Amino acid sequence: MMNASILLLILASYCSAVSSEEQVCTTPGSCEDTIIPPEKLPNGMQQALDDVERYELHEMHESLKEIAAEINENVGITTVMQRHVERLLIQDQYPNTNNDEDETQEEKYATFGSLLDISTAFSVSWGGSTEFGGKVSWIGSMFWRKDIIDFEKKKEKSQHGICRTDLTNDYDKENKKSCIHGITIDNYVSVRPTPDKKHEHMELAASWEILGDKGTWRTGKIMDLKFGNQKFDTIVANGMIAGSDYELQDMDLLLEKVVSLLKPGGVLFLIGTEPSKRVEGPNNIYNEIMDVINSVKKLWGESPIHNMPATWTIRTLDRLGVNVFSSTLFPAKAAYEDMAQTVGDAIEWIEEEADDGGDEMWAGIKGQYVEMLEELLETGEAVAGRGPVYGGEDQYIIASKLPLDGEKKDDKSPLIIPTVYEPKAKAKKKAQS
Repeated sequence: MMNASILLLILASYCSAVSSEEQVCTTPGSCEDTIIPPEKLPNGMQQALDDVERYELHEMHESLKEIAAEINENVGITTVMQRHVERLLIQDQYPNTNNDEDETQEEKYATFGSLLDISTAFSVSWGGSTEFGGKVSWIGSMFWRKDIIDFEKKKEKSQHGICRTDLTNDYDKENKKSCIHGITIDNYVSVRPTPDKKHEHMELAASWEILGDKGTWRTGKIMDLKFGNQKFDTIVANGMIAGSDYELQDMDLLLEKVVSLLKPGGVLFLIGTEPSKRVEGPNNIYNEIMDVINSVKKLWGESPIHNMPATWTIRTLDRLGVNVFSSTLFPAKAAYEDMAQTVGDAIEWIEEEADDGGDEMWAGIKGQYVEMLEELLETGEAVAGRGPVYGGEDQYIIASKLPLDGEKKDDKSPLIIPTVYEPKAKAKKKAQS
């Protein structure tokens, strides 16, 4: 396993650089493998990374088996979505597999190759959802997936520790043991919106021992960052398709920038949130909470963040020459803990960011907003006491692929219409009832 102290080692043979951020090629094609060096860490950060306790293989295995456990109403939505991304990747790389009853299938692994991992700053939905929860651990598990699967086979004394590429025993078949997807990765670049968020996630990456030559970390907005000639086999971007009124004007340019970072044949997974729908009855507590949060931020001059719908994203990708091959909606159910996180973040913003200038009236307004949110949270606790509730929010995953060089985009197929995710076994039960 690799020690995090080699984080600052940089691959050699760079072309001439004009700054520490960007490598520039003087001759076209002369820097095909240009890699941007890691950003400088603050004092003490490297030591903190060195001191992080590393996971043992059995701990990685336990973590992944929990994720692969049979699906139920309490499984986190991002867990299901991450598994869905893995399945789509396997289906893309093994398109002709059809061996439903082949229990002796040899192990096959799909790979993310070089991955660009983008997480943005927006938090307009339930706490953590725009971070694609547990994303660092998910990426970390890919590096150790083969070792984890070998551990699984030894522990279970079985030759089969991996999901078949037909995927029928992954959540979707009753009376079948859960399995682990055969997924690998070569290296990654992770982009985070703030230094604090980057350093928080780097510490988690250190626990999985995926720093150093496995990954590079960047800070900032994707439109502002330079990547030289670096291209990626796979891009996973979550929370990116959202912004203020001003930022939405350039959303198509943002997608164009991201698509330009794909290698020919590369796959892009966009994780976004549909514009929230209002719901009737007690479950509208989510709408009420967000109404208060948006109101206080607007009063203090902060533009509300709007989510772009999946249909807009699909049409834009189509215009950019990318083949969309899957679009899936995931209804988000919120537990009380999710509501508490959202309200807690909002109250922290009110108390720390909403400047009252020492004015007694504005201080009183801040206090009223805090009181309203606390009362709504009490109501939310009662509503969610019977289990997670759907508050009108749907997450989505759109999977698309850049044609290979010389390959024409498929213009004959109709645009993909988003469909709601539902495990097959669950759908089967519904049909039988």
